Amino acid sequence: ATVPAARSGQGAAGWIRAKDPGYLAVKRSVRAAVVMPAVFGFTHLVFPNSQVALFGAFGSFALLLLVDFPGRPRTKLVSYLALFAVGSCFVAIGTVVSTDKVGAVVVMAVVGFCVLFAGIVSPQAATGSTAALLTFVLPVAVAQPAAAVGPRLVGWAVAGAVCIPACLLVWPTPWHDDLRRR
Repeated sequence: ATVPAARSGQGAAGWIRAKDPGYLAVKRSVRAAVVMPAVFGFTHLVFPNSQVALFGAFGSFALLLLVDFPGRPRTKLVSYLALFAVGSCFVAIGTVVSTDKVGAVVVMAVVGFCVLFAGIVSPQAATGSTAALLTFVLPVAVAQPAAAVGPRLVGWAVAGAVCIPACLLVWPTPWHDDLRRR
């Protein structure tokens, strides 16, 4: 089977450009492919607790690939910082309830409802809902005693400290306000 783009003489770059105008997905993927392993490697080498590396890696995944806030740079920064704050709370709450199955299910229902309801109220919250839910699901799924909250928050903090500037400064998504431009 031949690729239609290859027959027209455009090759792989033409096919990618047709599927991803402006190379937005490619840029996000390359950014994540560089930053995420760096965060994981740093947290794995510097911190002896494996929870730090786990939450550094998954925090990077959530911040780099699961969310891409639209808007001007200041709006993006505020949105990422809000997601970081909410994620910090969810990591702590998820860790505390992770050893109690009934508590974890009940709290997950409440957290899921609140996150999805917030998405109705705010477009920024809707954009970050998948990343926010991951910051709760991961600590609940990997059961640890409440003493693991600290190392998990350290991993999340390292991910935030590296990934938020990367999202804002390395190939940021351009902001288009067609209404104001017209």
